[in-house]
Amino acid sequence: MTSDFLYNRIHLLTGNKLNIDPSDPPISIPQKYYLLLGNKQKKQVFLSEVVNAVHSILSRKEEYGDATLDKWGRFDHDKSFLVQNGLDQSPIIDELILYILNQLDLKTRSIWPEGKKFAVCLTHDVDAIDGLSYLWLRRMNWYWRWVSARLGNNQQEADKWISTLKKWVQFRKLNFDPMDSFDQIQELEDSHGFRSTFFFMSLCHGLSREGRRYSVKNPRVAEVSKKLLEGGWEIGLHADYHDPLSLSSLKKQRQRLEDVIQKEISGCRHHYLRVRFPDSWEIYAQAGFNYSSNMGWGSGFQGFRAGTCLPYQPIREHSLLEVPFQLMDTNPIADIESYMNMFNQYLELTKSVGGCLVLDFHQEHFREEAASGVGKVYKNILDTIARDQDVVVLTMNEVCKTMKQIGKLA
Repeated sequence: MTSDFLYNRIHLLTGNKLNIDPSDPPISIPQKYYLLLGNKQKKQVFLSEVVNAVHSILSRKEEYGDATLDKWGRFDHDKSFLVQNGLDQSPIIDELILYILNQLDLKTRSIWPEGKKFAVCLTHDVDAIDGLSYLWLRRMNWYWRWVSARLGNNQQEADKWISTLKKWVQFRKLNFDPMDSFDQIQELEDSHGFRSTFFFMSLCHGLSREGRRYSVKNPRVAEVSKKLLEGGWEIGLHADYHDPLSLSSLKKQRQRLEDVIQKEISGCRHHYLRVRFPDSWEIYAQAGFNYSSNMGWGSGFQGFRAGTCLPYQPIREHSLLEVPFQLMDTNPIADIESYMNMFNQYLELTKSVGGCLVLDFHQEHFREEAASGVGKVYKNILDTIARDQDVVVLTMNEVCKTMKQIGKLA
């Protein structure tokens, strides 16, 4: 039923179950919401129209089929209705629902622990656990890029690659690995009393069609995961890019990672965010996951892909939750001030709707030598969050637990 998304959100925010009567009188809405409801001139709407609009955006109806895929086999960011209409930089669905609730004189409640106004969830995709393995192969690649740039008379590009090659040769001599930053991230987060969720890949081999990654049987995976879990951090699955819609492959990846960490895996985020809605949700549910966190943009794009910063149940028949994320790091972050301005804007928008801002920072980007600016921004972000008395910092599983406790979403 198309009414489920709106009903569930109203129940979550107010504790009330609202029955929508198609004959209810129309509600006046601000102009910023006209396009969501299919009319640039629409000044009044019936609740049934809001139901349909909310369902269309949250179910990702526009993403069905193969016509709008990018070169990575993902839904094309530029084809998004919200993006095309400049509506993707705020949780516009959450804002619309709160506006409707206000018009209906329904009071909202605090849904977060300790009565906090909103939440932040820190996550890390682990695309690599080190930079020194297979260094001979990486050196060959950099050398080839240097030669190609020289042949193409692109001196600036050539200088970049020869500099990279020399830098990593020096790292090897010093036995220093800037792409292994698990300890540094833990120390920083622990200094604020924060915990986060790390999404590990679960590959059989370090070299595969996924590129130079890491085997789940690499001793460093077991070593790091043990320390993370003992310290109160969480681990999820970072499913591989290939065969993203294979249920059997997903189950095998989950089992391999669980065998290593000796703990059940509750959630999944796909590498490169190569998902297809609603198909991926069905597969995650069938594989037994409690949550998916793929509702965000990759490739340097940021924003509210589904117009929301609140978890929701995308499939009526399953208890699986989608936990959208809004902000990802880039490599490098050249303009720290601009990035922090964007973060602060998203933080305030999330607070205004009582949502959950989910951040995704790759662990291999944390050190300055690996990705300039990323670690500095992450430290600034944590310092900013720590000063805000209205926020609670939660892990992915804690977010899902909160959603289940505050109200049934099915």
